[in-house]
Amino acid sequence: MNRELLASIYGCLEHLNFSALPKLIKQKQVPDGTIPWSKFLVLLQNLGNCESMYYKHSYLSLKANNIQDQYIQVSNDLKNLLKPSSTTTTTTTTTSLNAAGQPIQSQSQQSQSLQHRPDDPEYSFISSLVLQTCIIVQVRIDMIGVYTTLVLSASQRQDVNLDMMINSLELIPTIYRDKITHPLLLGIKANTNYEISILRNLLKVYSFLARHVFKDTIFMLYQARIELESWKDFDQHNLSRTFDKPTGWQSNSIHQWLSLFYSALLAKATLYFHHPLRTVEEENGGSFASFKEVVVRNNPDYCSMIEAFVQKSNACFFGIFLECKGNPYTRTGYSFNSEDNIPSGLSAYPPIYFYPSDKQPTNYLPNIISILLENSSSMERPGDIFFYLDKQIYKADTTHQSSHHQGQTTPQKGNMSSSSLAALQQEYLSDYTYFLVRIDHQLFITVIYREIKKQKDSVINEFLKALVSNLRNTDLFNMLRTKRPE
Repeated sequence: MNRELLASIYGCLEHLNFSALPKLIKQKQVPDGTIPWSKFLVLLQNLGNCESMYYKHSYLSLKANNIQDQYIQVSNDLKNLLKPSSTTTTTTTTTSLNAAGQPIQSQSQQSQSLQHRPDDPEYSFISSLVLQTCIIVQVRIDMIGVYTTLVLSASQRQDVNLDMMINSLELIPTIYRDKITHPLLLGIKANTNYEISILRNLLKVYSFLARHVFKDTIFMLYQARIELESWKDFDQHNLSRTFDKPTGWQSNSIHQWLSLFYSALLAKATLYFHHPLRTVEEENGGSFASFKEVVVRNNPDYCSMIEAFVQKSNACFFGIFLECKGNPYTRTGYSFNSEDNIPSGLSAYPPIYFYPSDKQPTNYLPNIISILLENSSSMERPGDIFFYLDKQIYKADTTHQSSHHQGQTTPQKGNMSSSSLAALQQEYLSDYTYFLVRIDHQLFITVIYREIKKQKDSVINEFLKALVSNLRNTDLFNMLRTKRPE
């Protein structure tokens, strides 16, 4: 048995050096022994091909995605190597003389079963390696299901079933955690541990953000960042230990995508928790300027994007609102599930971010919530933009009629200065245009204009669609099925 060859092959699988496998296997021809070695090496090369597609997510870009079937075939063939029914056939040729003294040849065949003894160290080493490799293969099959679900949910504009996926990622490690002990598989096991744990924590962040849970979001983001850095350090250490002259470390495709997912969620969290994060910065001696210096490092920088859009489209208000739906909420971000923190009425729809930031949206909130509740069926699907025009009906002096400003009474002229009256007329005697779009089940965006805007205004519609797509991480999930260069 050539343990050095196996160590080299599994080293390539661990370090994702799949292109080196064909040449390595071709150069090393090993005669059959405890198992049919030639077939084992072919199966390891097939496994390397599957692993290459898995780590590049290239299987998600194929119309006919049969990588799970390929993994299953590899697993079945590996298990068949250990079946005691495997036999070798020996042909023996003998020469004898006939009655006339002429030589004649005869052949006989003899079959010999490859019987394996459990106490044989060589067989024990190989059998445990083969069986534990099959466990890794099963983990890959399960993870392919997770990534496929992410891509399908993005393409169909459906909410990801986060609870189901998170539960799956909690369950998958129980398949292999205590069963992968072979020394040649420990590196592959470590890579798998990092991948599953990071993805699980990031999906938890995604879920917490959708429900505006501050503390758990920040903690899980921190945990994910630590694990991304640990995975990089682990891989760098192995490369320096394995290769005499390692080139600069290059992140594998899964690590790259998880890093992008982390950055996207960090930017999203900075937007959703803008107020509590700014409060923490100022309480620790910082200022709004220092907070903004940190925010602009995000990719994307949502706050700058929104400010530029408001100025470009001449909006008077932009807000992201949370529908509490009976859940606790505090503006500081910390909620202790107290009934005192469960808002009701208009307070059950708090703005978690708004611009301009120096103007509370108190005057707009009744109209926004009224429009939302009356037209909820038109806003069920995330990304569908709802248009509402609140056109004023003018009367004499400052009195007016409006379908959605009835709760606001106009003060009498005699109690106001001419400048105040002019400002009031500008505020109350205007046509208002509302654009509402849902991000997900509990979050929606409202943009308000103090003028008549067209329903198909390209600047407004394109920005809102792009913003919702970014906040839902649609492009990021679709990136999984983007074909990468070999």
